Amino acid sequence: MPRSDKMNPFKRAEVRAREAEYQAMWQACERVARKDEYQQSTVPVRLVILREALTGLLEKRRVTGKQMCNTNLELMIERHLRREAMPRSQFRDRTLRANPNNEAFNDNNVPPAMGLAPSPLPRVEVPPMIKYDHDAHPQIHPSQYPRPLARDHSSSEGYPPPILENHPHNITLYNELAACRTDRCVLLHRLNALEDEVNRTSNLVSILFNELHPEIMSTPPTPETMGLPEHDEMMEGVDL
Repeated sequence: MPRSDKMNPFKRAEVRAREAEYQAMWQACERVARKDEYQQSTVPVRLVILREALTGLLEKRRVTGKQMCNTNLELMIERHLRREAMPRSQFRDRTLRANPNNEAFNDNNVPPAMGLAPSPLPRVEVPPMIKYDHDAHPQIHPSQYPRPLARDHSSSEGYPPPILENHPHNITLYNELAACRTDRCVLLHRLNALEDEVNRTSNLVSILFNELHPEIMSTPPTPETMGLPEHDEMMEGVDL
């Protein structure tokens, strides 16, 4: 008998609700990550965007009556950012080390058949590392420099992932960025309210002006109001 059948019905429903909430949050992160605004942003801005998207999702699920399982929002964001930061080469190396079909490669280094549970990422050939002969060029020998040379990122180790540490300075920047975005939304709402108030005041002034000076609306325009002189020299002597 499967283990799920032996589980208490209430416990089973709780497990399913927790899995559904986790999957919904992860899919929300994936949808946000495909947008151009997210892809062109830096890591601190991405963190704020993901937090806003997940907060809105959880609020929507709460309003619609979904069971809330209190999934750790910050841990979800950290996992998503770490997965983005991990290079494909490192992910492939880690997957190949855990793949039981590594021994199935023949002498020609041909990948195993598709029916043997291949690696989830395509096989990518890593270019060999270029080794320079420093003895042939003594003027650029590394021993002449007090500092160590920069790491060659074209090696098989791939690009190093950005360090995502909970440094107090980084946390302060994240909080300031979130506060700036909130202030921007508040200022936009205030600006719209002020524009509506100005429009209402302008309409009220027009109505009061028409009530105080009704003769302006009833009197036809005169030459002075039309910008023409009463006696035009060109019109003298003309019989109308």
